[in-house]
Amino acid sequence: SAALASPEVMVTAPNPFESLLLKISSNFDDKTFADVAFEFKDGQTVYAHKLILGLSSPTFSLMFSSGMAEAQGGRHTIQMGEGLCMFGADAFRLALLHIYSGELPTLNSPRAKQDKGKDDEEKVPPLEPTTEGVARLLELLLVADYMQCDMLKQIGERLMIDWEVLQVENVVDVYQHAAGAHCKQLMASCVQYIRGMFDVVKETEAWAALDAGLKEEVTRLK
Repeated sequence: SAALASPEVMVTAPNPFESLLLKISSNFDDKTFADVAFEFKDGQTVYAHKLILGLSSPTFSLMFSSGMAEAQGGRHTIQMGEGLCMFGADAFRLALLHIYSGELPTLNSPRAKQDKGKDDEEKVPPLEPTTEGVARLLELLLVADYMQCDMLKQIGERLMIDWEVLQVENVVDVYQHAAGAHCKQLMASCVQYIRGMFDVVKETEAWAALDAGLKEEVTRLK
């Protein structure tokens, strides 16, 4: 009879996997569950999670698997600003925000519009095509190279072109910076620009001081 019928068993609870990416994003630079802390010389500390970084960056995968980080109270501490870490906390936060959210905050990015006035924007102001913004972007390229995050590096290179950064006054410095960060696409753009404006660029102090090997890259097929 209907009175003896078994009750229907349903699965109505949300699938935790479906909300995992959102939860990862919300834990950006949050020390609640963080098991690694990056300490910079200026006193700033950036909190992260070894699992997320190790799966996203070959550099951190090697670091955490080899025990290179020093543990303090269950949380590993890494002193930044030494060796190859030629960048500050702001650029590092930009890189980590890209890992945690899949986005790089610019003035026109969906995240920057959505989070306007929230904590994330206070931690990581969006990138914008200003003198300060270009300096932050150049520093971010060093972080991307350090972390071996090719997509982040390519996004940075694309922004440099979209912002029309290259000028006679700065192209040699940008070229040298791109070489140091192993940004092949940006280097190629700089080489093309220098060749097109060579008669002017060759008279600058930056060109005179440029490494001979980098000069050869420009003049080899000119």
